[in-house]
Amino acid sequence: MIKRTATTAALLAMLAGSAVANSFPGTYFGPQDAFREGQHNMTINLVRTKQPATIQLEDVRGRVITTKDVGPGAHRNIKLNTPLASLNNDVIAKLIVNGEVADEIRIQTQR
Repeated sequence: MIKRTATTAALLAMLAGSAVANSFPGTYFGPQDAFREGQHNMTINLVRTKQPATIQLEDVRGRVITTKDVGPGAHRNIKLNTPLASLNNDVIAKLIVNGEVADEIRIQTQR
């Protein structure tokens, strides 16, 4: 009985995780490199989305650094204008669709 309960709990946890992941299928960040371009630009390597979305960069404390809207499709090398100070620490990139976070990643900036 305990084995069955543990197995059921594990299965439900896996299904719950996949339900969150499938909330916005086809909407995600591709692989990212550490990035920094010039003094005020950052580049996101790849974003895919099936509907209009917003890329939002935040510092590690959750303060919004900059945003950029993207349309449906695959987008490569998206340049974001940022204040110089934000380039000194890691950033969190969030892909927001209809006000919900569809994907997010932490990106190391070059120092």
